[in-house]
Amino acid sequence: MADLIDRIKGNMSERLRLARNKNRLEDFLGKNCGFSICARILGERAYANNNYLIKNLCKNNDICDLLYNEGEIKDNLYKKLVKMPHTYRKKSMPYSNPKSVFQYSEEPDNVNGLNPSQLLRVWIIMESLEKQEFVNHVGRLIEDNLKDPYTEHGGLVLFGNDMLKLYNVESRFAKKKDIRYKGTYKMPFKASSIQNIAKYHFHASKEDCSEYAGPSQGFPLIGGDLASALCETILDNESHHVIATKLNGQRFNIDYFGCEAVWNNNQKKGNTAEYPQIVLDLGNYEYGK
Repeated sequence: MADLIDRIKGNMSERLRLARNKNRLEDFLGKNCGFSICARILGERAYANNNYLIKNLCKNNDICDLLYNEGEIKDNLYKKLVKMPHTYRKKSMPYSNPKSVFQYSEEPDNVNGLNPSQLLRVWIIMESLEKQEFVNHVGRLIEDNLKDPYTEHGGLVLFGNDMLKLYNVESRFAKKKDIRYKGTYKMPFKASSIQNIAKYHFHASKEDCSEYAGPSQGFPLIGGDLASALCETILDNESHHVIATKLNGQRFNIDYFGCEAVWNNNQKKGNTAEYPQIVLDLGNYEYGK
């Protein structure tokens, strides 16, 4: 009887812990538009993806305890990033205007501009990047892409058992076997409906792609990573992306970039939205160890 009572108490304690953590995560993400009325109407996929985060992170006491202090999370991330080597993008796409509105910084200071939904994603990505097993996992996929003469590889960042995993989704252009798409990745529409942490793709068309590290700029409806993220955000209310770039040797650079709809209630114009974008270089990593 005593064992039964202890098991019941243990189950109740576990349920209370999960419920408490779930509420913390909902409150934290509630600071962002991801749980607003506008998001529920216009951003069903973004809402589902944030719920995917909550479902998986509510079991992690360490992360949930940190949510009480957003400033501490940003400070810890900044301290990690300033100690790391980085590779910043040097070249735009051929059709990009160097003076376009999509010019960006990738500096560690950008941590302070992350909204809660972005910050949570960057935090858990950085946690996995601290594990050599995950770095090697990314490196193997990059090497696979390096062998493909036709298209960039990409897919979805998902939760795994002990770390994140990259779930490969073949580009819409892969079956064309056309070298004109060598530097392009387009995710099939159906895959976008799978709940995820972020979308990812590689810049790995040659041994050293360091001059193209990070997202390309481009123009809406024409192409470019940031432009495509903007279009996605207009439809889904927010977007989250990761780019891993092949560097010389067994190394890669990784960037996070996100975009959100910030809704304003204008008495004359009604609900209007702005779409700020942010890019953050998460450092260079060596795989194959």
